[in-house]
Amino acid sequence: RSARISVLLHDGDGSAIATNYVAHWHLLPNLGMDLVVPVLAQLMPLELAGKLFVALSMSLSVIGTATLHRALYGRVGLWPLCALLSVYNVILWYGFLNYLFGLGIALLAFSAWVASERRPTRWRIAGFAAVAAAIFVIHLFAFGVYLLLVVSYEAGNAAASRGPLKDKALLLAGALLQFVPSGLMLLGVEGGPLFTQFGDLNARL
Repeated sequence: RSARISVLLHDGDGSAIATNYVAHWHLLPNLGMDLVVPVLAQLMPLELAGKLFVALSMSLSVIGTATLHRALYGRVGLWPLCALLSVYNVILWYGFLNYLFGLGIALLAFSAWVASERRPTRWRIAGFAAVAAAIFVIHLFAFGVYLLLVVSYEAGNAAASRGPLKDKALLLAGALLQFVPSGLMLLGVEGGPLFTQFGDLNARL
């Protein structure tokens, strides 16, 4: 991973690395580290930037759990500390840092979604469409978790409301509008290395 980030840092600068390796950017929903660490490396040594990204990937799930508890119940409390028990897990052990980082961002985004229920719908949908697209680029499975959280929450709200079925369907459809840009991005995914091929349109669906 450090070697790949080094290539990204020196891309096009005329160095020996740049003369042997060229970054080929394209839309791929697994770019968390590739986008974040080079930015951090502008402020600190690359090794430290990598360690900071790992630390963020481990801590964001706990922070996201705490913020979600706050959004749902109006206070943080002690229950979110249970998330500490799962910080070191098999996903981390296998090195799926992009997913873990994206998962933390997804929890933070869902917390914000819950907390912003009273905000104007138009601006809320537009803002969270950008957030959902960012999570999609960080990691596809993290985006899937965010999608599942929003759909489950809004379906529960719709089921609990006393309005007619049409109004319930419109409420849920309105929440799903934020995922339209991300869905279009999925159609534009070009593929990637052998282990991250997404196949044709039928396979993606």
